[in-house]
Amino acid sequence: ETAALLHLLLGVETQSLAKSLEDPEKMKNHISQRLQRELTNFFKTLLIRLSSTTDRLCLALAGPFKSQLALRLLQSLRVSDAPRFYGLPSLERALQGMVSLTAQPGWSSHCPDLEPSSLCSKYLSGLLEVISSFYVEWRGNSLSFMGKGVTKNAIICLLHLSHEMMTENKDKDLINQWSFGSDGTTEDVSGSQLGLAWLVPLWVDRDQEVRFASLSLGAALSSMPSGCQALCASCQNISGGLWGTLLNILLDQEESSMVRREAAFILQNLLVMPMPANAEEAKDSHWQHPRVHDEVSGVSLVGLPALQALLYHCQYFHNVALSASTCYRGRYAFDLQPRPCGSGNASLQQSSLADSGNSLLVWRCDPAPSITSGRSSSSLSTSSTAVSNAASEGTRLKTPRVLSPVNIPDDSPARLMAQGQSDGDTSNSTASQDSQQDEPSGVEAVVMVTPDLLTAQCGLLYNLLAILPDFTLTAIQHNQLLKVLSSLVDMELMEKCLTELRTPSILPGIREDIKRQFVTELRFLSSFSKLLRSCVLASKELIGKMDFLKQLSSNLVDALMLDTKLLDAGTWDVVCLCWTDVFMLLTTLVRRGDSAAHPSVSAVLARRWRTFAGTLSQCLDEKNADFQLHTAALQFLSTVFREETKLCGKELKRTTSKHSSTLSDILNAPSASELCELLLQPDCCCCQSFEKRTLQDPLKKLTARALMALLACSPTAQSYAAKGNFSKTQLSSV
Repeated sequence: ETAALLHLLLGVETQSLAKSLEDPEKMKNHISQRLQRELTNFFKTLLIRLSSTTDRLCLALAGPFKSQLALRLLQSLRVSDAPRFYGLPSLERALQGMVSLTAQPGWSSHCPDLEPSSLCSKYLSGLLEVISSFYVEWRGNSLSFMGKGVTKNAIICLLHLSHEMMTENKDKDLINQWSFGSDGTTEDVSGSQLGLAWLVPLWVDRDQEVRFASLSLGAALSSMPSGCQALCASCQNISGGLWGTLLNILLDQEESSMVRREAAFILQNLLVMPMPANAEEAKDSHWQHPRVHDEVSGVSLVGLPALQALLYHCQYFHNVALSASTCYRGRYAFDLQPRPCGSGNASLQQSSLADSGNSLLVWRCDPAPSITSGRSSSSLSTSSTAVSNAASEGTRLKTPRVLSPVNIPDDSPARLMAQGQSDGDTSNSTASQDSQQDEPSGVEAVVMVTPDLLTAQCGLLYNLLAILPDFTLTAIQHNQLLKVLSSLVDMELMEKCLTELRTPSILPGIREDIKRQFVTELRFLSSFSKLLRSCVLASKELIGKMDFLKQLSSNLVDALMLDTKLLDAGTWDVVCLCWTDVFMLLTTLVRRGDSAAHPSVSAVLARRWRTFAGTLSQCLDEKNADFQLHTAALQFLSTVFREETKLCGKELKRTTSKHSSTLSDILNAPSASELCELLLQPDCCCCQSFEKRTLQDPLKKLTARALMALLACSPTAQSYAAKGNFSKTQLSSV
């Protein structure tokens, strides 16, 4: 039956373009188009259901079904059959089906007749043919509504395809496959190629979903060195080159946050590439570096000096500070839907993401731990918000105003548009979305800065700090970036999200929105923690200038005490990454800040020790926590206990004690014995005990250091050690 339906899907398509003046034929054509649309929607719904089922039989059949569907849909991209290929309604519906299909991980790996790489290559060839036919050869579609939906769905499919190909070919350079020759085909790979030049115009398309997906694809391709080189080569004839183009997008205050975020990711990847320090070093380079030429003085800069000049000229750091100070912290997955004209107040309504928007949520890739490149492997797509206020004129704001929902005038209809929405999308029409003219708008768009954009900005600042440390650190301090960004660490918001997630009566759609907001906050905290730690390591004196350190330290420790029970596996993975970065930041602050950070950290630990002990139990649980989190937690304990020992030693030399550390009280109580048991784990069934670990095990050495630091500051721990027949001498031999 499945094969019959798939055959019907293809068969209907061949009939949908019948041109006849007879009424029966017109009716047949109409029914055929309607049937094709319903079949496409049915398969899209089935794919969604299969992605969430736990039934073994369904899961076993899902793979072959996806591959059969992939082959059927692929036949609709045959450019040799020109009448069918250029039938916009039919082609667009086929591409919509491909969007849903390619969003499923592993969709190419169950075809009996084709290897995954071969099937992906055929898809890539067909989709590039679509882009070439409906965008490149027409010099863009800015003057025509033909191809709008086709282009959008094709580029989203290409975005999904990039993930599938990189998953199936992890060690293979795929960039050559993404280039096509000047004749618009992928067959010619000679020196006259367009390379990736077909991708760059899509970055400035009128549709923000096209801009977002095409920049996301650029971020994926630039995660490979050859991708960076190809992108740079494709922008040689563009004013400002690749660097200037991306900076213009990133700093465009009227652009949506989701688009700007992807530009930041590409810049992150470019900064990973070797950068010459002067023109002499640039001579030996094989790719285009930033270049700046002053026509007045005739001075030309290349490499790091040029990048520094670009950042200074475009006031990049001031722009980031401005964005952070106007960040919107609300939940974006709902609408402020306007009432009919003449109605007063704005009403709230949950938004439904379009199919293409939902498919974008599968984007995954993680920044590297050193110089961050690309994106986070489990990150959700950026949610962008744009508030539209009614106005007498339909012109776009030149200087956008940032409004929060509470400040939206009651007498003006307004709405909050979430990523994935398209005003032209009408799933009930047999006509193409492309042919639908945008209705004249009487509203002015106000683009809002989201935490996702600032997360990407933190990653970009991190990379800049790695290659231009003095310049970047000075600019960060001058613009008070760390203070502004630290003010966005909102623990009350995270705790509120967790409380709402534990509400049993909450609707599934709203639960996903809350989870997405919680994950977004975690990712921002993680990215900011990496940036701040890098700044502190670059300048020890910075800690003394941070007047926000006390409040931030308290928030960081509170972040480690979030009640993460009942979270799903994906969200827990994000929590682990965030906790790892927070532990590492706190360790650095306490170690390098001495008396500046330790008092506030120890005070929060003492006040909420029971909760923190529960967090430690999760972090040291090898079954549920990863190695990095386990390591970071042990390093944090060692550092805090060593600082506590120093403070206790200083107080013994004073006649009048001015230091009353409540953490010392905790360490002199039975809690210290419980901590020893947690570290040694003698009776834990899911973790390997300290004694059974080999001497080469790095966790055994870290555990020994934490125990030694605890013994030095806790008489209770010393008593426990005496009863357990182990001592500092035995630990030091590990």
